[in-house]
Amino acid sequence: MSESGKNTFVKGAAILGVAGILVKILGAVFKIPLVSIITSTGMGYYSSAYPIYVMLLAIATSGFPIAISKMVAERRAKGNIRGANEIFHTILPFMAVIGLFTSFFLFLFSDSLATNMLHNPKAVYSLKALALALFFVPIMSGYRGFFQGRNTMGPSAVSQIFEQIGRVIVGLCLAIVMAKRGLEYGAAGASFGATAGAIFGTVTVLFFYLREKKKIALEKIESPLYEKERKSAIVAELLMIAVPIIIGALVKPIMDFIDANMVIGLLKKSGVTELEANSMLGQLSGMATTMVNLPSIVISAIAMSIVPVISYAYSQGKKETAQDNAILSIRFALLIGLPAGIGLMALSEPIMALLFPKEPSFVPGQILFIAAAGVVFLSLIQVLTAILQGIGKVFLPVLNLMVGCIFKIALTYTLTLNPHLGVRGAAIGTLIAYMISSVLDFIAVKKILNLHFDMGKVFVRPVIVSLTMGMVAFVSHKLVLHILNYALGEGTSNKLATLVAMGLAGMTYVILLFKGKIVTQEDFLSLGKGQKAVSILKKCNLL
Repeated sequence: MSESGKNTFVKGAAILGVAGILVKILGAVFKIPLVSIITSTGMGYYSSAYPIYVMLLAIATSGFPIAISKMVAERRAKGNIRGANEIFHTILPFMAVIGLFTSFFLFLFSDSLATNMLHNPKAVYSLKALALALFFVPIMSGYRGFFQGRNTMGPSAVSQIFEQIGRVIVGLCLAIVMAKRGLEYGAAGASFGATAGAIFGTVTVLFFYLREKKKIALEKIESPLYEKERKSAIVAELLMIAVPIIIGALVKPIMDFIDANMVIGLLKKSGVTELEANSMLGQLSGMATTMVNLPSIVISAIAMSIVPVISYAYSQGKKETAQDNAILSIRFALLIGLPAGIGLMALSEPIMALLFPKEPSFVPGQILFIAAAGVVFLSLIQVLTAILQGIGKVFLPVLNLMVGCIFKIALTYTLTLNPHLGVRGAAIGTLIAYMISSVLDFIAVKKILNLHFDMGKVFVRPVIVSLTMGMVAFVSHKLVLHILNYALGEGTSNKLATLVAMGLAGMTYVILLFKGKIVTQEDFLSLGKGQKAVSILKKCNLL
């Protein structure tokens, strides 16, 4: 593939990936003390409200930024810069209207949703606290989509960081203050952090747009081609691209909503009290799922970057470039998803004990072990969905996710009623759903793009290296814990043993990645400006 094509994708993914890592670190900083402030019961109220918010957020934001990105990238590829800019100005008011509608809907119907759908009346305060965020996020996402369509990822990255900073600071401060009135109010305070973050993020991305406004205006004048498009045609094209993406994006929140809606009721049927059921939901959605979602933000960066790049290449008939970018993105997804999932499985209970010391770690650890197995499949779903969207096959990933969702509902209902499994049954249902959807997506991408690649390099060796890393993590934790127990208290021993095991596992993975020829010198050199990295790695005897 061309150097510029690969560089564009990797640079964009890297920018968003670094921002995503910072965002997830901030998110962990938010969730860990939050559990201490409002306990797993408060996290149950918090986690009950979030799936409905995320579902409405998916309707308001998921498809439209990707559609804007795709439409802008395609017109810029044809030299129609002015037309690309006009698309954004046509769509932005539409985004504001959607935000206003979803915001009012959540606020006005929060009582009914909490009581009749969530069967968790005290979650109403969290729902109301989240409502205003739904107005700002669509506007913010519209600007992000415009910048991404221009292959300018910096504004999106910086706005994500400021959005999360606002969420963490305001959410934790309000949780501390409001928890004195009750855990449900503390959960509401934490939820309002999302609104504060949305305001921070919107102001940030608007600042970048105003700073670039003169440059954008100059591009319009210098645009070599211009084709005037009717607003109705633009909106129709937007909806054709966005609606199936929205449906696909809804499936993940629907899976979370299935847990929020079904788990408490099913656990109560199996003989668990309402308070215990709410706590178990908090362990599943507020604790284990938080860890499982950590790698997803980096994969999301790859997914967001790949849509305009593949769309650009495909619209110009450069199928080989699209194929190479697709393989590269799949490799990245596996190189991140495999070690993350296996590492979380190997240290599931110690990680829960480390991050949530005030909560029992045994059951949350078991939940995390099951859920972490789904990390690699979720990573593949994100990337493969983006590839299919980039080549215009937007309905396929939707159908595949729906198939997975059907299995999720059936398995969650059946397994959660089993008193020996309980809330773990919901985690198993999600795992199987991700597995099925990712396999269907992979078959579709491989067939449509006629992909051919080295199975050993892309799949087999990364699996072997990740399993080896997992064994190192598990064994080293046991050995270090055994040694430290003689000198230190049990709680301190586990913390140190977990951190040592994570460090050893990380070093093992990086070394085997290079020694196993999974990442090679050619990979660095082909990205451009990779010679410096090659020199450093050679000095470390990794290449």
